[in-house]
Amino acid sequence: MRHPLGDAYAAQSLDLARVRLGTGLATTVDVQVAQASVAAADDTSIRSRFAVSLANTRLAWATGDVRKPGNSSKLIRDAH
Repeated sequence: MRHPLGDAYAAQSLDLARVRLGTGLATTVDVQVAQASVAAADDTSIRSRFAVSLANTRLAWATGDVRKPGNSSKLIRDAH
């Protein structure tokens, strides 16, 4: 799930920088900084989703609730 505030804020900043550039109130550097903020927000979102997935996997492993790929009804520990 994407972080609604971080992503929205970064996207809004980029939109504003582009409008300001079009009116001569900003430079291309301002747009580039805003683009970098959007990329950083996307990166943070991806890293956060990965961290949650990894934590869920570690929890499943620690509790023995790890299922075989393609067969969600059979636990790996039951296969031994």
